[in-house]
Amino acid sequence: MQFNVAQLLKEHSGATRSYVIDDDVVSEEGITEHVKGILDLMRTDKGIWASAQLKVSRKSTCSRCLRRFPMAMEISIQEEYLPIVDIVTGERLFVPETMEGTFTLTAQHMLDLDEAVRQYLITGAPMKPLCRPDCAGLCPTCGKNLNTGRCGCRGPVIDPRWAPLARLLPRGEG
Repeated sequence: MQFNVAQLLKEHSGATRSYVIDDDVVSEEGITEHVKGILDLMRTDKGIWASAQLKVSRKSTCSRCLRRFPMAMEISIQEEYLPIVDIVTGERLFVPETMEGTFTLTAQHMLDLDEAVRQYLITGAPMKPLCRPDCAGLCPTCGKNLNTGRCGCRGPVIDPRWAPLARLLPRGEG
């Protein structure tokens, strides 16, 4: 998702542009994710402020049952993109080390939103995604998906080394 901001860089601070986004982004893993939303760009004294409210539909893996499922995420991007080439003279601009890690425009004055989307998706993704809140997971003995029904296992087998501790439990709990 690239946007040419050359004209916006020639305008005064506070000038804005808005774009509707409905595009696919390919992640580093090669997975295509669909992105929809609104991108607002505003000229600042240093560069371009990008503000985006995006909805992303992506495939994820349930941390309990290991089933792939579609997961909808909403991300809010608030970043300033700094130019590396002066729009008037074409000279290369100095980006201070304190600004390291900030987003920059390309030498052709293109704002590439893909990397920001990728970073915000990584930080916004749940650590343990679930296909549904009441996911039963997998049987620890046979590996059957317990969301599809009970398995034929007798239940958890107690390690004989822990058997003496089972005598400490009240009757019926062990």
